[in-house]
Amino acid sequence: MFKPGEMKILLALAGAKDGLTFTELKKATGLSSPSLSEYLYNLEKEGVLFREEGKYRLPQVFRPLEKLDNGKRMFKRFLVRIPFFGLEITAIDNTEKRTAAFINFIDFNMAGIKQMLLYFFWDSVFSAFKEAGVVEEGDKKSAEEMLREAIKIGEIANEKLYGHIRDWLIPYLQQLLIAFLMNADLPFKRESLDIKETEKQLFELFSFESIKKQAWYIALEENIKAVREKAKQETKKRQIAERLEKTREKLKQLEEKSEKA
Repeated sequence: MFKPGEMKILLALAGAKDGLTFTELKKATGLSSPSLSEYLYNLEKEGVLFREEGKYRLPQVFRPLEKLDNGKRMFKRFLVRIPFFGLEITAIDNTEKRTAAFINFIDFNMAGIKQMLLYFFWDSVFSAFKEAGVVEEGDKKSAEEMLREAIKIGEIANEKLYGHIRDWLIPYLQQLLIAFLMNADLPFKRESLDIKETEKQLFELFSFESIKKQAWYIALEENIKAVREKAKQETKKRQIAERLEKTREKLKQLEEKSEKA
């Protein structure tokens, strides 16, 4: 979480598309030179802002655009503009329209975060499998080799996922926080956003009643029933075989007795 002095700096930079010099920031924030220097050093170190040609700007926290694929380029351009979108929303005169616009803006970004997390997870998993050189289907390995492979995949996936969160999700949330604070004066409640509904959906999703309705769980239940039924049939066959064997033994004993008689 940003300190109050850091938020003053970020809010000042959000309204300055061309950036601000140290002197301009000092005037805009009212911070003393030592405090401003310390805050700027920490923010620059964390990658929240950058300095170029004597001016501080928001934000260049990722790799250069030419090293990104088209999807990430578009997202980066959007990410950089989030504080400006927040600032432009504050310029809407009608409070009702401004509130509606901001709620829609937050809901839009929440949907984006959901998709981002889904992409991060699967990209990390598949990248880890590829880098680890997962065995082809049909190959046989010992339990020890499989466990060693699983540990390796987990380490690669964790590193990849951490990189995604560090390079994309955290800056995204930081930018949204700036836009949110700009519009914190609006008369909306937490329930106005998708947050409450998302929270409700999250807990409902993992409830046992919900899990029982999922196709994968139904498949597991059906498989368990099939396995039990198979075991039951096998037990019946074994019991019948045992009874037949006993009957044979009795018949053999009777035959032996009749022969002696």
